[in-house]
Amino acid sequence: MHAAADQTFNWDNLADFVAGTATPPKPGIGIVLFESQGVALHDLAITALAHQRSEH
Repeated sequence: MHAAADQTFNWDNLADFVAGTATPPKPGIGIVLFESQGVALHDLAITALAHQRSEH
């Protein structure tokens, strides 16, 4: 939310990330943040998936 308020995040691109059509930054190029408001188990699952996809 803070990144959107600071105009360093564009909500218009969110649909691309949800659909899986966005190109994430390459590891080491920048910082990728994820904030969840859900259950800790969900946080662990999405973190594992993101880590797995970043290695391919």
